[in-house]
Amino acid sequence: MASDTTHHSNISREVFYMKAVDKKPPRDLDEILGRGEMVERHQAQPSSVEELSYIPDPVLEKRTLRKVDINLIPILGALYSFALIDRTNLGFLYISGMAKELNMDIGERYSISVMAFFVPYIILEIPSNIAIRFVGTSRWLSSIALLWGLTMVSMSYIDTWQGIAGTRALMGALEAGFFPACAYLVSCWYTRREMQLRLACFYLMSVLAGGFASILAYGLYTLDGKAGRSGWRWILFVEGLITVGLAVVAYLCKSSNLECKCCAYFVIVIADL
Repeated sequence: MASDTTHHSNISREVFYMKAVDKKPPRDLDEILGRGEMVERHQAQPSSVEELSYIPDPVLEKRTLRKVDINLIPILGALYSFALIDRTNLGFLYISGMAKELNMDIGERYSISVMAFFVPYIILEIPSNIAIRFVGTSRWLSSIALLWGLTMVSMSYIDTWQGIAGTRALMGALEAGFFPACAYLVSCWYTRREMQLRLACFYLMSVLAGGFASILAYGLYTLDGKAGRSGWRWILFVEGLITVGLAVVAYLCKSSNLECKCCAYFVIVIADL
């Protein structure tokens, strides 16, 4: 027994930085070792995944979580804020000249335009969750944000209420996959207890920013008549450009690479128990 205790106490540990590139979890240790670069090697290696053990390092964990928080939550909150603004700004557009210019005050045209967004939004949420696994969360988020931002910009050039209803349906189809992708990405990086606070902060940021949507719309409406364009067209044009800019930033900055299955680095401490 004493010899066993001495043997175990003298065993050094290996630290592996593993780049998870496969969609399927590893079946054995050889598969894990084939994915990453070994920094320190120790003589006796465990023969299966079951023999892996994790030794907590509170300092490293806090530093890692802080870095992930800084890179991930703000950009997701900003994008989701404008997702809410873009889907709910039809009322501001209506009173800013759209109703008169496009005759949207006739019959149920306004209600149809509002409803057009939510039909594809509801239908496509589940298929979008499936698409995330094939496309990749980072590319998926930035791509759909870019596309719905360009859709917003194109709406500022539409001259019929049918065109407004059609583009809003397209926006609903694009935004359907955004929130599920955000929740999935957060779940990749945090434990169940850590997720609660991050999702709350993420959603709170979007709600607070959405509270300034009316102020932003009023400020943009003051451009009414500039370059021969109505105020509601300026609202769509500028808010669409902001969304496009955030999508580009999300793709280029570090947060676009924070995805657990394509470029997340994990530290695995292996002990021969």
